Amino acid sequence: MSPLTSQENYVVRWILAHAVTFGLVFSIVAADDRTDAGNWPAWRRDGTGISDEKNLPVNWSETENVVWRTPLPGEGNSSPIIWGNRVFVTAALNEGAKRLVLCLDTQSGKILWKTELLPDIKTLLYPKTGFAAPTPTTDGRRVFAFFDSPGLLALDMQGNVVWKRALGPFKAPYNMGTSTVLYKDMVIQSCDHNGNAFIAAFRQNDGSECWRIPRKSSGFGHFGTPMLIQVQGKPQLVVNGELVVAYDPDTGKELWSCRGMKVCVGPSTVFGHGLVYASSGRIGPVMGIDPSGLGDVTETHVRMHLTTGGPYVPTPLLYPHLMVPGDNGRMLFYGANHELVADGQVRDHFSSSPIGGDGKIYWCSERGKTYVIDVAALTATSPTVKVLAVNQIKGVCLASPAVVGSRLFIRTLEALYCIGKDRAPVVAQKTQALTGTFAELRKRFDDHKAFWQNEVEAQIRLETVEAIAKLDGPEVIPFLLHVAVKEPHWDICEEAAKCLGRKGPPAIDALMTLLPDSRPFIRTIAINELGRMKVAKAVPGMLKALSDKEQLVRSASLQALTRIGLTDTPDFPQIVTVMIAALATTEEPVVRQSALEGLAVLGSKVTNQRREVIEALTAVEKGPNPGLAQKARQMLSPVGIYGRESHSEKRGASP
Repeated sequence: MSPLTSQENYVVRWILAHAVTFGLVFSIVAADDRTDAGNWPAWRRDGTGISDEKNLPVNWSETENVVWRTPLPGEGNSSPIIWGNRVFVTAALNEGAKRLVLCLDTQSGKILWKTELLPDIKTLLYPKTGFAAPTPTTDGRRVFAFFDSPGLLALDMQGNVVWKRALGPFKAPYNMGTSTVLYKDMVIQSCDHNGNAFIAAFRQNDGSECWRIPRKSSGFGHFGTPMLIQVQGKPQLVVNGELVVAYDPDTGKELWSCRGMKVCVGPSTVFGHGLVYASSGRIGPVMGIDPSGLGDVTETHVRMHLTTGGPYVPTPLLYPHLMVPGDNGRMLFYGANHELVADGQVRDHFSSSPIGGDGKIYWCSERGKTYVIDVAALTATSPTVKVLAVNQIKGVCLASPAVVGSRLFIRTLEALYCIGKDRAPVVAQKTQALTGTFAELRKRFDDHKAFWQNEVEAQIRLETVEAIAKLDGPEVIPFLLHVAVKEPHWDICEEAAKCLGRKGPPAIDALMTLLPDSRPFIRTIAINELGRMKVAKAVPGMLKALSDKEQLVRSASLQALTRIGLTDTPDFPQIVTVMIAALATTEEPVVRQSALEGLAVLGSKVTNQRREVIEALTAVEKGPNPGLAQKARQMLSPVGIYGRESHSEKRGASP
């Protein structure tokens, strides 16, 4: 056997060091001779998105290192799963008139069988979700798939339907996107929608119902796939949503719940470092939750809380750090102590979730580009985000890749690719940016108005907005503001608002007009950008936002006011007053955390209101939230920012 390279040694050491952590997340299946070793049986394998395969490809294109490419009948966004020499995907034909389960040969890409299913009812279409978004799963004996209609079904490995259960109808404006999970002899399906939302388990052999538990849903729906973990030797089934909830998978009994996510949640949870990491966007939070509690653990078991930066669709990855992927290509990497290790950005848009393997992270953009990120650079003495390659294939890609046998399987809207080991040197590929005059680009934007029924059209409009934002003419900011306010496609209007922020001071007035926008994520973007630029004239709008019904808008306002408070603003006393008020109320922990962090940052500037701050911190120190209490205790310690015996009190001076 040849000696290991330094890169291979690093990967081996890292896997051994984290074996216990990741062992806790593996799905639990019936005890028999079947194994998922060498397979990819569900969405992101077992939910972790981590492969133990070696010699994975780095470079490819539409023709280079493509073992095979198979056009698929119909369209779909479900991710491929693999068992043995078979790969399975789902699709839909004729605007959902037929639903398909497809089986292909992993070696040749040949379609081995195609099972057609007719929906019981005509269902709504949301273009980005489509009619075939949930990823199937398999135990090597049967394949389980879920559609909004005809429902949940089991097929044998030859494509014959064994049983079928209708679970709808669903009132879901974005259609259904949650994938199935296998546990022991059950198949579990979460169905969040604007109706009688529920999570239920069914027998794998005949589809009979084992248990069904109602779930709270905002009406927009939640799309995260349940994650099976073990905590203190006992299984838990964790489901992301407005409430992050853990269930006993044997009975469906609720074990614990945690508030703090947004009303429409796309990402699934991940597990590692002893914590469940939950995230939601747009511009939402990321939380690390200790899963050892019972009941409502919002105040007692949250060990990490990032108030903004959470993804809207992609799910985070733990490999080796916690990667928080942004829909706009932002990548934040956090260590085991939740310190920011590295921060990177690629200019692209993402709905798929990243996966990791062979010391690399693979992340597919909606435009068919796969970014290959070097893990070794993230663990170096000075960690950086290093992109090894950008690999372009044709088509829109919203699905997450699968990995088996040193090959990647990537599904676009209309085709499935098998990518083999690269034979070319590792060279980062340069992509050509869209260019043109404002008039040319504006015409391109206006010419693609059919985006609501066509995701390709939406991608063209999104790309055009980004290209226009790079121009400097007087028409650019009014155009971006118009798109941010009027564009009905949320991905596009969100990007326009973010582009306004990147234009800097010339866009201040435009950003201020977004403060009362009806959409909370647009309000949050405007607040964040105005705070980053420390715009003093935005203070009245931010103070008004402190009564916003959305807690994350209130939290963002406190953070922005903190930045402005560092300047010589006459509003400083009022800024401190509202932070004290936020600590003294029954605000959600995320808001109190932002107020606490704001007072910590502004500590040296607080003079006349020092006593009031100390009283508010003392109340937090005695409160039920251990994380906030510890922070307040540090701030009140003799060496803290607000030592209880202040200098003014020692002198007997008036506060």
